[in-house]
Amino acid sequence: MYFCPICQEWCRGEPNYHHVLKKAVFGEGEVIGMCRKPCHNVTEEIIRIKENDILRMHPEIYTQTIDELINGKYNLWEIENSIHQRRREKDRRYK
Repeated sequence: MYFCPICQEWCRGEPNYHHVLKKAVFGEGEVIGMCRKPCHNVTEEIIRIKENDILRMHPEIYTQTIDELINGKYNLWEIENSIHQRRREKDRRYK
C-alpha cells in the first residue's frame, strides 16, 4: 500500500507514476506515485493549462520560430530525423 499525495488516499496495487519535472523538457528525474489514473490525468491537465497560460504571455515564441524557419536557421532534415528517432524510442518503451 502507498499514500497518494493527490487524492490523499491509501492505495493498493501499482501506482501511476508522474515525473515531478516534465521528462520531455528536463529529462529523467524524480517521480512520484499517484493512486489512480485520474489523479495523473488531472495533474497533466492542470500542467497543460499552466503551460498554455505561459505561452499566451509570449506569442513571440511562435512568430520568431516561423521567422527562423523561413530564414534557414534550422536544418529541417536533422530536426525531422530527431523527431522520428524520439518517436521510435517512445514506441519501444511502451511495447
